[in-house]
Amino acid sequence: MKVGIITLPLNVNYGGMVQAFALRRVLERQGHEVWFIDRDGWPRFPPARKPRGYVDGMRTSRRLGGTVSLRGMRSRDDLVRRTRANTQRFVDEFVGPAVAMADLTASDGFEALVVGSDQIWRPAYEIVAPHPFESVFFSFAEHWDVKRLSYAPSFGVDEWEFSERQTRRCAELLQRFDGVSVREQSGVALCRDHLGADAEQVLDPTMLLEPTDYADVMGDDAAGGEGRVFTYVLDPGDDKDRVVGKVAAFTGAEVTGIEIGKVAERLNYAVPIAVETDGPHRTTLDSIVVPPVESWLRGFRDASFVVTDSFHGSVFAILFRKPFVVYANGSRGRTRFTSLLSLFGLEDRLITSSGELSAEKLAGGIDWTEVDEVLGRERDRSRRFLERALGG
Repeated sequence: MKVGIITLPLNVNYGGMVQAFALRRVLERQGHEVWFIDRDGWPRFPPARKPRGYVDGMRTSRRLGGTVSLRGMRSRDDLVRRTRANTQRFVDEFVGPAVAMADLTASDGFEALVVGSDQIWRPAYEIVAPHPFESVFFSFAEHWDVKRLSYAPSFGVDEWEFSERQTRRCAELLQRFDGVSVREQSGVALCRDHLGADAEQVLDPTMLLEPTDYADVMGDDAAGGEGRVFTYVLDPGDDKDRVVGKVAAFTGAEVTGIEIGKVAERLNYAVPIAVETDGPHRTTLDSIVVPPVESWLRGFRDASFVVTDSFHGSVFAILFRKPFVVYANGSRGRTRFTSLLSLFGLEDRLITSSGELSAEKLAGGIDWTEVDEVLGRERDRSRRFLERALGG
């Protein structure tokens, strides 16, 4: 069966890229021909929503390791291409092929459409793609004769964020789906209460694969971070630094990590990065190139302990059976963490401040046998949902 998948644009979001890779691999193993439907593009801000300093597609100033002058500006396309060089290579090698949504017609031969995963059903993220929000409910294919299903999309939060118009339209489109699943338990209630649909909770696609599947992606390159505390923090802050310090002191291990929050924010919201090309605070392009996905995966594999504020950071700590602590990231959606952790009985891994991280909590072990039992059971159930919805 020829299957088309819609997901969030694959820019520099590690979790987004790896979940796309995982869903593709699972569907291919079920015998399907898989394509991604590309909603990517660099949106134009409505005047009222332009960030401060955003003028005619360029920022007039930006601090990035020092003062930035106008003559130091590089074209956005050049900076985006260089910054995303590593992640684009991963997408090309492990995620593609893709077809542009704008070019799709009913005659392209798709027999099924899948939306998911990640926060693709969160209207606040609509700005990162140039197509109407309703397109993630297949408005562009409303009259096509195809199967339609959602696999583990996330609303991101447990409150309803759709406008009245979006609610009416998406509820109408959802009635045509052959199967509805969501990633969080709170999403089951949101579908029922606001969209009039019965949804099933399933695992994030990344959890449908085994660590050995990711070993194929990582290759044989040495990580150089074995036994260290690995940090993957999207929104850095002083209190999170204190958490890392406590973990390092408790474990006696060195700290390594990947931080892409600022670069990702600029790229995902189409805000070009201004670079000073001369002077004492010269910024090199190498300093803003996002590290390879393979390095990110190795960070979890080789860690002795993981500190993160990321949903997928938590996922890969679990997959690689690493002790971890996750700092609740409220603005990005706390329900994502509570739903994931409660499924595995790991609610005690979640904190909201460094003051909650005691020596007792750090010393507390994780029953990996129980976690693996839950994971195996949920994998089987989630795969069956896909098989059933696609008629396999």
